[in-house]
Amino acid sequence: MSQNTIDIQALESILSYIVRNPEAVEITRKVDEMGVLLILKVGREDMGIVIGRNGEMANAIKKYIKKVGQVNNMNIRLRIDEPGEGSIPATSDTDSKETSSTDVKEFEPVAETKPSEKVDLEDYNLN
Repeated sequence: MSQNTIDIQALESILSYIVRNPEAVEITRKVDEMGVLLILKVGREDMGIVIGRNGEMANAIKKYIKKVGQVNNMNIRLRIDEPGEGSIPATSDTDSKETSSTDVKEFEPVAETKPSEKVDLEDYNLN
């Protein structure tokens, strides 16, 4: 990293404990009228760890970075981007292809059981 500011150092230090592949971590710093925007990109294998269950880890990292900014009189925001390599591109109207009749699969109906039919569970060994 060529930029060695306090916000990037704080983010790198916390990520060094979380990610498995620290070489794949990319942090971009942009300064605008709203403050500092840190853009984080991690490897595809580390994305789930960085986001966490229900986004809890990502929210915790964002709170930490925001607090680092408050201590240093800075407005810091964090954006976590999807990894570029191997990610699924967004589809547009020009990219979509028309489906032909061969692309559509026909499904066979499943045999329905009538409510009057009773199934004897003792016939099945469920132990």
